[in-house]
Amino acid sequence: MQAASLAKRFERALRVHSERVESRVIDSKNPKAFYSLCKTRLSSSKSAPPGIIDLNGSLLLTNKDKALAFSKYFASVSTLPMHAPLRPSVPSPTIPLFDLPSISPAQILAGIASLAPKCNFSPDCLPNIFYAKCKFSIVSPLLIIFNKSLHSKSIPSLWKQAIVKPIPKTSSNAIGTFRPISLTCSVTKIFEKILISEITSYLESHNLFDFNQAGFRWNLPLNETKCTVVHYGNLSPRAQYLINGTPLSVSPSIKDLGVLMQSSLKFNDHISRIVSKARAKVNLIFKCFFSTEPGLYSRAFSTFVRPLLEYGSVVWSPHTVTLANHIEGVQRNFSKRLFIRCRIPYSLYPDRIAQLSLPTLEHRRLISDILFLHKSIHGFYSYDRTNLFKLSPLARSLRRSHSLRIVLPYALPKSHSNFVTRTIDRWNVLSAEFVHSSPSNFRSHILSLPSISFTPDSLLRL
Repeated sequence: MQAASLAKRFERALRVHSERVESRVIDSKNPKAFYSLCKTRLSSSKSAPPGIIDLNGSLLLTNKDKALAFSKYFASVSTLPMHAPLRPSVPSPTIPLFDLPSISPAQILAGIASLAPKCNFSPDCLPNIFYAKCKFSIVSPLLIIFNKSLHSKSIPSLWKQAIVKPIPKTSSNAIGTFRPISLTCSVTKIFEKILISEITSYLESHNLFDFNQAGFRWNLPLNETKCTVVHYGNLSPRAQYLINGTPLSVSPSIKDLGVLMQSSLKFNDHISRIVSKARAKVNLIFKCFFSTEPGLYSRAFSTFVRPLLEYGSVVWSPHTVTLANHIEGVQRNFSKRLFIRCRIPYSLYPDRIAQLSLPTLEHRRLISDILFLHKSIHGFYSYDRTNLFKLSPLARSLRRSHSLRIVLPYALPKSHSNFVTRTIDRWNVLSAEFVHSSPSNFRSHILSLPSISFTPDSLLRL
């Protein structure tokens, strides 16, 4: 009985302490303190189990065995850099050669300021916080070292070393599921940031960046086991594809940049997946926090849950009542639980989100669609839009029309949905002043428009 009573007293004291901490964070109105508290409460451990399973299936328990196994595995999957000679540069009469005669103290201080002031591991045992706290004392020594390295075209050997940290990609303890992260010296990062800034500035000022340039890796072999074939459309021959003689597996869906693409070009599986993750995060919020302050929960929802439901929505935004309400159900359930936790009298969903100053998820997806269309028309995105829309200004001027009016290139069945079909009617009736405005001004105007949710055009149901 004493043990049970003591446990209850401890739980009550812990709850009171947690509520005090949460209240102090809320009263401070410090966003950084709030996000730090949320990350501390909501973060789940991704550390791997104590034992690591080697490629041959043996269980490794000692740190020495694990380190040797990781070193051998990472060396086997890494590739040596290509040492092909650089093509000789042809001097241009109009573009001067890149030249960085010296580095200034202001550049070093800017590089230090860009580092996160934390106690990170590094080969020289000097963390970021050291440079942040002692920046004015060490700027002169760094100035000498950096300029010496610049003129001699060499860097200290220690700057080339790194602490390789295995990071688990999944909850598995198999060694093949880990990826290496290299922790380099903080001073190396400062030097790199200065050089990158100077090189980027030179390339941009002389228009030397290719607009279609993309990131790539050299000399990186394909992993056949990670390659998958997805057949789209009924006319696909369903041919078998091979890489280096290895047949590729066929899958009904594949995740591309975080979006689950089904062979049917529907997004039911993706929506079910993100809704499940969002509901789990909502449960975690109500499990980790004890406050009765509605603002804390609303901010936590907006910061940690809503992005899960909105990432890439321009691609997959639903056009059916079932899926739209399935997504909206996350915020509907959250607001209901919030009212119960904060002892607020029950009200219907539209009234609840109005009190919490939360727009519907449906309305936010529409805003994202319109913003994407605005940037597409003004050339901020580079893609082939001929199959999506074309500009079609009216021959005569109307009060509710503008020169950036659009039409569909051809008729589409109602079952086809994209960001253009979802926004074309609203875009064409916007005022000319706003469609021609900058992205920031256009965004401010769009956010001020009334919500379309629970209107005849809405997919949501009470």
